[in-house]
This record gives sequence, C-alpha cells and structure tokens, in this order.
Amino acid sequence: MSVGDQIFSADAGKEDKRMQEYRPIKEGKVREVYDNGESLIIVATDRISAFDHILKNQITKKGAILTQMSKFWFDFTKDIVPNHMISVDVQDMPEFFRNQRFDGNSMMCRKLEMLPIECIVRGYITGSGWASYQENGTVCGIRLADGLVESDMLPEPIYTPSTKAEIGLHDENISFEKSVEILEKLYPGRGAHYAAELRDKTIALYKKCAEYARGRGIIIADTKFEFGLDESGNVVLGDEMLQQQNEEYMSENNRVRDDSHAGEKLHEECGVFGMYDFDGGDVASTIYYGLFALQHRGQESCGIAVSETDGPKGKVTSYKGMGLVNEVFTEKNLEPMHGDIGVGHVRYSTAGSSTRENAQPLVLNYVKGTLALAHNGNLINATELRRDLEYTGAIFQTTIDSEVIAYHIARERLNARTVEEAVTRACKKIRGAYSLVVMSPRKLIGARDPYGFKPLCIGKRDNAYIIASETCALDTVGAEYVRDVLPGETVTITPENGIVSDMSRALPKEQEARCIFEYIYFARPDSHIDGVSIYASRIKAGRFLAMDSPVEADLVVGVPESGNAAALGYSLESGIPYGTAFVKNSYVGRTFIKPKQSSRESSVRVKLNVLKEAVDGKRVIMIDDSIVRGTTSDRIVKMLRDAGATEVHVRISSPPFLWPCYFGTDIPEREQLIAYNRSVEEICAVIGADTLGYLDIDRLAEMAEGLPICKGCFTGTYPMKPPTEDIRGDFER
Repeated sequence: MSVGDQIFSADAGKEDKRMQEYRPIKEGKVREVYDNGESLIIVATDRISAFDHILKNQITKKGAILTQMSKFWFDFTKDIVPNHMISVDVQDMPEFFRNQRFDGNSMMCRKLEMLPIECIVRGYITGSGWASYQENGTVCGIRLADGLVESDMLPEPIYTPSTKAEIGLHDENISFEKSVEILEKLYPGRGAHYAAELRDKTIALYKKCAEYARGRGIIIADTKFEFGLDESGNVVLGDEMLQQQNEEYMSENNRVRDDSHAGEKLHEECGVFGMYDFDGGDVASTIYYGLFALQHRGQESCGIAVSETDGPKGKVTSYKGMGLVNEVFTEKNLEPMHGDIGVGHVRYSTAGSSTRENAQPLVLNYVKGTLALAHNGNLINATELRRDLEYTGAIFQTTIDSEVIAYHIARERLNARTVEEAVTRACKKIRGAYSLVVMSPRKLIGARDPYGFKPLCIGKRDNAYIIASETCALDTVGAEYVRDVLPGETVTITPENGIVSDMSRALPKEQEARCIFEYIYFARPDSHIDGVSIYASRIKAGRFLAMDSPVEADLVVGVPESGNAAALGYSLESGIPYGTAFVKNSYVGRTFIKPKQSSRESSVRVKLNVLKEAVDGKRVIMIDDSIVRGTTSDRIVKMLRDAGATEVHVRISSPPFLWPCYFGTDIPEREQLIAYNRSVEEICAVIGADTLGYLDIDRLAEMAEGLPICKGCFTGTYPMKPPTEDIRGDFER
C-alpha cells in the first residue's frame, strides 16, 4: 500500500497547508510526517517509541509511526491486546526507511481514536516516588496498600489523563473511579466497560513485559500503556513505552547494579571455585580469596558452601548474599564455616533475576546425601528439562537453569554407581554452555561442556586441589597450575585417586567452540585459558588493528581496563606513542547511585575522567574492546574532544556484534545492537568519531592461537542449533 504524501520534513523544512493541523508536533523529535487519509506516519528522529516527546495531546485521534523498538513490543504483546499495525512492504515505505535499511521491520499504524486515559504501572518505586511513599504512603498521589512497595506489580494501574486540555483536567493522576467518570462522559453507556478493559489489559501487558525484563536483569520502574479505539469501537493497543525510570539497571536497594559504563559493557555469567584439602584444613577463607580474584566475572551475588569429609555425611554449611565478595563475607560469617571441601560462586545474571534465592552455590539434600553446585554458563534446553521435572513432582526454589542441572544430577545418582557417573549422565542431557564445580560429601568434581565455551582449570597447593574458572584465582591463593579441564571432560578429585578423568562426552577437537570473548574481554589479563595468555591475545588484537586499520595520530590510549592491552599492541605495531588518557575511579562499585537526569553529573564521568594534559591538541586513537548499544562510546569520544583532542579515531578489538548470544554472555536482541542494520560509517557518525575500525573477523582464530572458537555473536552461525526464540529468563513466571 502507498504511505501517502509527505506533508512535513524537518530536514527540508517543507510543508503544505495541511501541516497547520500538525504544526505542534514540530516542537517534538519529528523528522517527517506522511498522511494518506487512512493512516498517519510520524517519523521520530531517534527511532524510539512512537509518541515519545511528540505533543500528541494536540493531535488527538491519530496513529503514529512504529519504529523497530515499537514493532517489537507490539509483536510481543499482540496475543494479549490487538494493535493497529499495518504491514507494509519496505519498498512502499518513505525514502527515509529505505535509506535506513530496516529490511521490512518497520510498520505503519492506522489512525485511531485515542482514549484519553494513560495507564501507568509502577513496578518499583524510585526517586521522588520513594520519598513520597516514606512520607505519606503514596506514590504520585496514589495510596498504596502496605507491603506492596517491592511487589512484582502494584494492584491498580495509575491513571493519567493524556488529553488534559480536552477533558478539562489538570491533575497529574486520577483514580480509577475518576477514569470511569471521564470515559462515561465521552462514551455514554460504555465508560465503565472501557475503564475495566483498560485496567485488565494493562495488568496483563505489564505481567508479560515484566517477565521479559526480569529475564534480562532489568527491573521495570515505570511502564506506560496507551490505548485507542478501532473503527468498531474495540480497545486496541495504540502505543506503549517501556521505561526504566532513573536507572537503567537497579538492585533491590534502588541502586545501579551495573559497574560498567552505564550498562554498555557486556558481562560474563559467573565464576566458580572449588577446593578439597586432603590434609583436613578449612577451605572457606581460601575460597573467599579465590572468589575475590574472580570478582570480575560476576558482581551481583556470591556464596560459599563447605563440608567436613570426616564429619556427619550430608552436613553442609553455606552462606550467600547479594553484593561483592568483600560486602557479603566478613570474619564473623566466615569463621563458623568449617570444612575441608567446598565450592564458591560469583554471579552476574543473564538468565534468572538478581535475587538472593538465585545466588549460588545451590545446596541439595536428597536421598543419597547432599550436593553443592556452582555453575558458569547458560543452557539452551533448560526450559524443556525443567518442565519435565515439574511434571514429575519437582518443586523449584529458584529461577535459574543451574537448579535444573542439580536436580538431574540428584535423580541420576539414584541409579548411578558413583556421583561422578551421575554428573556425567546429567551433563549428557543438558545442552549449552557450562562449567561446573560439584561438591559431594567425599568428592570434588569439575565438568566442562563438550564445546568448551566456558573455561575451567585445575590447581594444586600443598596437599589440596583446586578447580577454578581462571588461573588468576590459582595465583591469588598461591596454587600451582596443573592443567585445564578439557572440553567435554569430567574430573573427580579424591585423596585415594587424585585426579580421575572421564572423556565420554568429548567431541572431535574441530567441533569445539570456546567463547572468543574470554580472550577479548571477560578473563583477567593475567589469566591463561587452554594454554593461551589472555594478555598476549589482547596485544595481538591491537597489533592486528594497527595492521588492518592504520591512521595517522599522536597518541594511542585504551579505555580501562580491557582496552589497555590492545592499545599497547596498537602502539607497538604502529610506532605511535602509547599513553594514559583516562583516570578510572577505583572506588565506584556496582552499587553507586546513578546521577539523575536532572543532575549535571554523568555516570560515565563519575567512573572515568580524561587527563586533559595528555590529549590536548593531539590526534588520539582510542581502543576499546567492543561497542554494544553505543550508549557510552559517544560520551567517551565527546569527553576526549572536550579535553582538547583535535581528532578521535576509535578502534575496536572485536568485530561488530550482529547476533545475540545464548551461551551465557548478555548480548541483547539484534534490534538493540548499534551495528545491526548500520554500516561502519553510520556507526562512526553515531558515536561522533573521526574514523572507526573493527577487528577483522578472520583475525579471531589468530588471537586464540588456532583454538576452535565460537563466533556466533558476529556471524549468526552457532556451534549448536540455537533456540528458535530467546529463552533467556524463561523461568521468570
């Protein structure tokens, strides 16, 4: 179908007499307006929600453009509430869309009679709302029932008149009864029906959106839904906007959960550490220091579980909590943890919400004794495995896939000769990425998935053995590196037999697929994974960038910390001096309070500051490990320019992200990736750099010294068949 005539273009500044009707929207973020009588397209400049910052109050009874983000949410919620989307072939879209290469993902909306009531659900109280609640028990003027402050959903939506001038209201919020009264005046005999329908559909929509968000570690603070009436008078979804008010990611205490640059950086899932002291010494304090060394792999929660092998069989002492290792553990709670065998865990969630019950290790008591399990990775068939367990009576205490593994080990143990055999049998049922450390009453067991996605290594200190995610943890506790657990291997450690290996799950070496981001970003630079130095890999990446993306400049700098080694490599190869341009505030933890939008402070500037003397008047090459959404790179580039850099050339030590990850790295959906449907030149313009260069994808194998690697997030070709839909967070129900 034809989209109609262009009646306004912000770029060209042209308009005809019909533009008089739409003149108020020129004050908003509008690029173009099209109208064919049946449908209206309003193209927002920033490609976000249809009516965001557009003065819709003054152009009532109109539909609007659906950009990619809006299309996703409309598709996502259409099973609950019909919407007013119209499929349009990309060739029939305005030139603007064809230039943006949306690949047919754009949609058009029919004109609607917009209902004058917005429904807002506050899923979490933040900012001034919290102060209001503490003072008088209300949020935005709406009184809440006791005990509902941190609930999954408040009992009633908050109603806001969206066309205040038209209905003669000026209050910010109104009651449900008032919404009935307003709608009844406008639609006699139907007001109560419409109001109830808005309420019920809002609650159903919120539940689905909240489930989706929790599975990605996002806490929704504020969700607004807007509805309209179609030609038959049916309520349809007219526009909706998912908001994370004030903070992008928040912890349970209303603080930011992300220690990266405003949520831009990627995160690993977890770090694991297990220890068995054959001489009977307590291992809790050593596990503590091991977890401290692995803190970079997860900062949301941590835990330790220990047992005495010569004590009562089945007695496990455990402690876990939300926060950093040195915040959760003190001398007071470590001192009672006696045991010569134990496991520990640090967590960042990519599946399962960030709550204390989802912290690990998991401890299971069952008919054969006890198990304590720590897991790093992400399973792609956990949903179906969990469903099968639930239908046979299993009751789950968490929403993480690690509990599925623990249950299957316990069930297999009923018919297996040994616990290690049960672990191997359970591992043959699960698909995805995993490195496990399992503690039974008398054995320490490690297991790695057949592809080798996640690292796992073995160390020895005196007469004690250690299994850990990275070798840096062995160095921290004074242990000697023995070897890596091989992909597909199960190792069992006991005083009687030392290390016993089972390779029955192994694949041919050419099918292995280590996560390349361990070498690019995740692992600590002083670690070695499968015999390859992480530091040397990053130096190589920098050298390759200098070879493949040279540019004349005066200074090479890295974005701390992971960009530093690659920057040094670029300098060594190019001969351009390496320098320090950024000072990182080491005391900003994951729980710092993010500056409000009204504040002058920037979360990036709080964490990073530029040394003006180092960059003033210079052409700077800035090296970083990745660009995900691009929400931080532009700020850092601007900081360098504000400090006096005459040119800023950005080089990235990885290829562009084009696909999500299903194996434990929180790469988001394609639509949220800056490289999706953008050329390198377009990305360069978005972040404000003079030039931009990515690492050539063919260089990745050289970085890993020829080891087989997974490149799925760059190519869309995964080592195993991925799920047909995003299953991250599927247990959040």
